Amino acid sequence: MFLQSGAKSAAFTRDFLETLHRRDLVVQLGATKSILGLRSTFLGPFWIMASFGVFVAGLGLLWSRVLATPIAMFLPHVAIGLLVFVFLTGCVIDGARAINSGGRLALQNQLPIMVLAAAAVAKQLTIALYSSPVVITILLLYPPNWSAVAALALPGTLLMLLFASGSALALSMVCVYVRDLTELLAAIMRFMFFLTPVIWLLDERPNLKPIAMANPFHHAIHIIRAPVMGGEGILTSFAVMATLTVVIWAVAWQLYARTADQILLRV
Repeated sequence: MFLQSGAKSAAFTRDFLETLHRRDLVVQLGATKSILGLRSTFLGPFWIMASFGVFVAGLGLLWSRVLATPIAMFLPHVAIGLLVFVFLTGCVIDGARAINSGGRLALQNQLPIMVLAAAAVAKQLTIALYSSPVVITILLLYPPNWSAVAALALPGTLLMLLFASGSALALSMVCVYVRDLTELLAAIMRFMFFLTPVIWLLDERPNLKPIAMANPFHHAIHIIRAPVMGGEGILTSFAVMATLTVVIWAVAWQLYARTADQILLRV
């Protein structure tokens, strides 16, 4: 049993290190997928930034009036929350499809399946980077009360990326065996948008706090937005996300150990 467990750990570690070694390929695959349909347009990939900016402005202006919230506070809240939520949604959905859509590429080039999940995360990270100037511009127009706590947004971002990467890897393997789960996840993420404090303020909806506290996407956003915007419960959200990240990577390791050597045969 110990030998078998050690062999599984060695395979996971080997493929993980190979994926890191092939990071240029991962970035190239992610960048290519993110701008594939935009290369023939006039603005090219900058349409990503433009569409995100229009969406943030529309949501911010509309819902600040609906909720009677000052735009100077609400627009940065929406911009950061939407950027993180869109990234997580993309990692969940594209991660779930990663092996099913890229299995032949992995077979032909003898790539570990980890590369496919990593490319899905790289694609969403590329989209987020193209969208980030919108958030920066809004923070410059409506600057929050900056403090030293804002530095926690950096480890919060890294922790969120680890959680998203583990989720993408785990879901990519599960969805090879349960293909319909991909469509279900897309529907769930549309519903989760309304359960996550993106276009509403948790402080003004205390009756929704139990729902938010049970929502991992709230904590993933909170560890980035709260240090910048100011907010309570930052350490709690860090603890929740750290726990969830360890759990999701443990699940991914177990799935990888059990299926990695045969999963491409099912694609």
